[in-house]
Amino acid sequence: MVSHGPSYRVIEAVARKEDISPSELSPPLFSAVEPEALDALVQSDADSDPEQIEVTFTYLDYVVQVQSGPTVSISIQGKNAPES
Repeated sequence: MVSHGPSYRVIEAVARKEDISPSELSPPLFSAVEPEALDALVQSDADSDPEQIEVTFTYLDYVVQVQSGPTVSISIQGKNAPES
């Protein structure tokens, strides 16, 4: 099984919301955030600080929230969605 980094998982999640394939997203994710930097920030390894990190940014018409931890959590909401 291929494991994709958090940035690719964001792309997949937004594409699902848009009901299109990830390759059809425009503009690309890097117009909103540097994918490699996002992956480096939220992916944990054995030598990293266990402190949880949260990154929030806007991509297309969505507010994307990525949290680190034992597993990376990704939340996507419409810009006008009520906060939960």
